[in-house]
Amino acid sequence: MNNSDSLIPNRINRRKREKIKRKIVISLIGKEKTDRRTYKNLKRIFGFIAGKKQFTGGQLVKKGMSASIVYELLDKLKEKQLIKKVGEKKSPGRGKTDIFSLTLAGEIVAAYINENIQLLFHALNKLIEKETEYDIFGQIIVIPTILDEQLIETYDRSKFSWLDPNLIDPQPSGFVYAPHNSYIPSLPKPSANGVICKKEYRGIYLEVHRNGCVEYAGDFSRRDNRYGRILFLDKIFCLRLLHTLQFANSVFLRYNYFGNVKIVTSLRGCGVRDAWLSTEPDTQPPEWRSSCSSNSIIVKREYASNTLETDFSFIAANIMNEIFNHFGKWKCPFFDDQGNYLENLLRRDP
Repeated sequence: MNNSDSLIPNRINRRKREKIKRKIVISLIGKEKTDRRTYKNLKRIFGFIAGKKQFTGGQLVKKGMSASIVYELLDKLKEKQLIKKVGEKKSPGRGKTDIFSLTLAGEIVAAYINENIQLLFHALNKLIEKETEYDIFGQIIVIPTILDEQLIETYDRSKFSWLDPNLIDPQPSGFVYAPHNSYIPSLPKPSANGVICKKEYRGIYLEVHRNGCVEYAGDFSRRDNRYGRILFLDKIFCLRLLHTLQFANSVFLRYNYFGNVKIVTSLRGCGVRDAWLSTEPDTQPPEWRSSCSSNSIIVKREYASNTLETDFSFIAANIMNEIFNHFGKWKCPFFDDQGNYLENLLRRDP
């Protein structure tokens, strides 16, 4: 493998790299300890299925693995929603054999176990291409690009007592668009990818993946009553971007991650193209309003994780400026020229 494609830093020796991978396996099957044979077999399974669109247990058995072990572990991976059944095929002497494929969560896990950053980015693209029922579905994703020693284990509820709406209040807050302690939508629940905080209103959710990825998403649109046009809730999206960068920083510090992070923001849905900015005065004639010229918007950046703490506003400004370019604007008005957010404008009603 090319060293540039590794998700585990080259400075980490082989023994330590294996320890990191083993911790992934432990978190997968939800046990405090994993015997060496189980670890070795799971590693072999992920090594084989990572490059396959579809696979069967029989194919793994042909690779020299015990049939009883293969099907026991496949059942465990299916239970954890890391693989899914996609069909059946006739098998000589066995009747029908199940056909499986990796889920999105499984692809991300396989990427780390196989140290394959291309597979990780493939999974990341799938994450931002999911279908949506909303006019403008916004996503903010902050994901580690390398894997260091700590992992997020999701089998112990008590380890997420910190993920409480009443304990987390990123800034700015304390006004109509961002009341105090409003960032976390709910208390956490386990999910296929890790843990999720979700509420039904606008499909809003915050998900922390097992690999440390932070994902915030929801509907960022409303309809203009006068002209019937879709409005992009730009101010609210900007606030949630600022909040998510701060929250992601706290997650990475908690789990001792100090590598680079990929930040991906996207706006998708049938209402993106020709949408208006919600903060523009509605007294302007329609022909003067700024409308989006794109069917969807995706903005990608990469930074060192430690910059999220000190430069979150500058990073958000850089991303928001590009989003506003799609609306024919040079820059986002919620930041000054140095990238500092302007709280007085974020507090103001449109």
